[in-house]
Amino acid sequence: MTPTKNLKMRTRLASEQGWALVTALLLMAMMMSAGLAVATYVDNEGNQSRIGRNRESAFNLAEGALNAQVFALAQGWPGAGVATADQYSTCTGASGGIKCPNNAQLLSMFPTSDVKTGATWQTTVRDNNVTGAPNFYSDTLTASAPGYDYNNDGTVWVRAQATAKGKTRVLVALVRAEQQYEDIPHATLLSGSFTLGNNGSNGNKQFFDNGNSAIGVETRCVPSATPDADCAGRPYSDTKYFPDGIQTAISPYRYSSDTNAANAMSAEALARLIKTARSSGNYLTSCPSSVAGKVVVVDVHTNCNLPASSSPATPGMLVLLNSDSTVSANGGGDFYGVIYHANQQNSANVLVDFSGNLTIHGGILIDGKGALSLQGSAFLGFDENAFNAVRSVGSAGIVQNTWRELSNR
Repeated sequence: MTPTKNLKMRTRLASEQGWALVTALLLMAMMMSAGLAVATYVDNEGNQSRIGRNRESAFNLAEGALNAQVFALAQGWPGAGVATADQYSTCTGASGGIKCPNNAQLLSMFPTSDVKTGATWQTTVRDNNVTGAPNFYSDTLTASAPGYDYNNDGTVWVRAQATAKGKTRVLVALVRAEQQYEDIPHATLLSGSFTLGNNGSNGNKQFFDNGNSAIGVETRCVPSATPDADCAGRPYSDTKYFPDGIQTAISPYRYSSDTNAANAMSAEALARLIKTARSSGNYLTSCPSSVAGKVVVVDVHTNCNLPASSSPATPGMLVLLNSDSTVSANGGGDFYGVIYHANQQNSANVLVDFSGNLTIHGGILIDGKGALSLQGSAFLGFDENAFNAVRSVGSAGIVQNTWRELSNR
């Protein structure tokens, strides 16, 4: 290459003119634009993920609050007997007592930053007594309903709301009281002792029909000559009428005695029945007029006439607590249900005293040494169906297909 051509080439290569710089700048600009777009996309996705996480946290907290409120209802169902002053109010994290979820326990179930920092919740209990729409929830229609089971149908609405990082979720569900059968002896009679009068004293009249009861009649006393006590209808030493008389009085003959026989009901079961009676308005400090289809607990210190129990379809349960309270009847008619005397101070007196033409269809259970007296034509016949009345509120649960989320408004 000649010196001249070499000089020209070097001059051109050294020259700063041309499109190379422009092209490079364009490529760099395009790369920066693409990078910014990707960064924006990634940032938006992260933001959406955060919002979704916040909403999910609020949802989980609302669901936890709802379940905790259902559990609280199970511990003390707000039945029709709840006084207006004691009805459920709105629960929040600042609330206390057994009617509301425990805030510390509830928040500890969700150990996330969304819940730990400023999350709030509230629950509301309302009756489903909305006319024409008892199974449909609406804030407008239901907000003014009483805060207990006003219509006594065993169901209430529970509304739960939670907010986490500014995101709010609202859940509602219809909650039903779940009853359970209490485990008690299905006996014709279980008592400390019993006495029989009139024709029964002569050993030629039936007073008990054990039917299909496997237990039949049982006493905690044992018939014996020493002491010469009236344990099972007549003194044991009265050989003219005992034991033949008792075999006539009880048919089919199933009688046993056990001085160590336990109470008919545990303290826990009795407490559940008392709680159930209180919530439904059937815990009474005066004598009742009816026990049809319900558990009635009587806390009095006097004698009560046997209340009505209308039919085999609506057996009831009468519970007496105090040893100085008795129940008696001297007329006719039929009673369908179970009579239980807790005899809490363990009296040996006659606590259940029936005469006339009365017929009891069910069973009689008297704790401790308490006695039953049947006089005249009074009759006790075992009826398994009557024991269906021995039920308490054991838990509460969400009614199927009523759980839903409300839109935030």
